Amino acid sequence: MKRIVTLMLAVMMVLSMATFAQAEEPVRIVCYTNTSAGGFPADLESNYVYQQILDRTGVAFEMIYLDEYEVSLNARIFGGDTWHMASMKTAADLVTYADQEVLLDLTPYAEELKVIYEKYGYDTDIPSLYHNGVQYGIPAAKAISDYYYLILVRDDINKKYNLTTPTTVPELYDYCVALKAIDVNEDGADNTIPFTGWTGNHGFGAITTPFGVFLGNKVILDAEGKASNTLLAPRMKEALEWVKKFWDAGLVDAEVFTTNTNVKANVVACNVGVAAMPWSNILKAKYVADYKAVKPDAEYTWIGALSDGQGGDPVYAIAENEKFTGEKFAINVDCTEEEIEAIWKVLHYFCTDEGMMLAYQGQENVHWVYDENGDVKPTDKSAEANFVHAYQILGRYDAFYLKAKFPEAQEAVAFGLATPKLIVYNGNVVCPEDYNLADLDSYVKEQLIMFIKGERALEEYDAFIQELYDAYDFQTWLDICEEQLVAQGIAKE
Repeated sequence: MKRIVTLMLAVMMVLSMATFAQAEEPVRIVCYTNTSAGGFPADLESNYVYQQILDRTGVAFEMIYLDEYEVSLNARIFGGDTWHMASMKTAADLVTYADQEVLLDLTPYAEELKVIYEKYGYDTDIPSLYHNGVQYGIPAAKAISDYYYLILVRDDINKKYNLTTPTTVPELYDYCVALKAIDVNEDGADNTIPFTGWTGNHGFGAITTPFGVFLGNKVILDAEGKASNTLLAPRMKEALEWVKKFWDAGLVDAEVFTTNTNVKANVVACNVGVAAMPWSNILKAKYVADYKAVKPDAEYTWIGALSDGQGGDPVYAIAENEKFTGEKFAINVDCTEEEIEAIWKVLHYFCTDEGMMLAYQGQENVHWVYDENGDVKPTDKSAEANFVHAYQILGRYDAFYLKAKFPEAQEAVAFGLATPKLIVYNGNVVCPEDYNLADLDSYVKEQLIMFIKGERALEEYDAFIQELYDAYDFQTWLDICEEQLVAQGIAKE
């Protein structure tokens, strides 16, 4: 009898220990992202971000990158895969999945959201987080890549040939004409490219935005504060004429409409006189080393935004009105209360200075340190933290982040942040599923390139606009933009 009692006690102890162990098991959270993080660790054991989150919160938070994101995400959501959070790449994605009733209503979690707002600012509480009055999106401060664009010139060429950097579009034209006669790479080949730019129309923003124009289907406010479109802007033809003038004179990189890889290759080869592109693709230390390996004396520097030459204000490129639009994360409606609690633990950890810096720079005293001035300084192991930006679920503050991440370019960063931009509002507009915006955008891009290259006469611009109304229901798109911007208090009726 005593033996039986002893055995029963032993069994009970084992069961008790098993129950305790089970209670101590971390809650597993699977989060899908479309952010491709180069150098992502091969397994969770070597992923120090995963390990630190687990240590600090007790949550096994797995960030999983999906290739071909839209297709992959849809397949996983409706294929029975286990998931708890996912990136909504656009406001339209959030609307789509909210309508399919797979996203959690965040309205009951006001106290949990308050922690995020108090850290990242209440201005992150924006319309695109909501659908039909219900909040589904987790607030985040967007990385403001709109402000990466600068006009870069070769300072060494300016000094050698006594060239004066331009301040207006007409001066830029004359400057590029002068560059065309110079062998900027000094290699004896006829390969000088006076002007190049990023993603085609973005680069041409250096020329067009001083006229209040961007070459594309961009939503703007007119002089009266009403919703309008750059395609209808009063000076659109004038801006196109200037771009065509550059093209006809052979001043523009022939590959400007192809890929950014070609544009960057030409800049690194030091064949370029003027490059309208993100500073981050030429002024980072590793890219400076690349172009100096080609020509040690080469020196790319930046100049101010141009004016129209007629008394207008300097402007360069575009910036989204709502800097917090874009990618937002949402939570699976089928999460248990335990899983939801675990998610808030992780999000609140990212609201701490330690958690924020983990997602920004990696581990303190490993990938970064504080210097004697109290500023963040990368270590020689900082490259091991290149993947951590995938964990910036709550976004980031670029003014701080970029200064810390790329100290060699902090002057360029500050300049880019302060450069005047043409404000557009596309990020505030959610396009209905029954309107084919992709076809409209594609046709607009195709025709604008034809106007620039002379494959279609500029005299046909009005006919082109009429084609948009007739074949692409342009008026419906304009009405959608006006209705939503008025409702948000951005545009006047």
